[in-house]
Amino acid sequence: LGIIASKKALSKAVDRNRAKRLIREAFRAAYPELPTTDLVVQVRGALRQATAAAVRRDLAGIFARIARG
Repeated sequence: LGIIASKKALSKAVDRNRAKRLIREAFRAAYPELPTTDLVVQVRGALRQATAAAVRRDLAGIFARIARG
């Protein structure tokens, strides 16, 4: 898993770290169902206003799509 959280997308380090934690948490939950592959997630600025539940739900949907092939 690679996470790209640039200063341009999220200017504050607190926001970048929160985004990375949320992404890692969603990945850990989906890991058993995912095929062996490399994933790169690029953080966008809209993540700053998103709730943790919304981020987990969106990433779970993306990871499920990847798992289905």
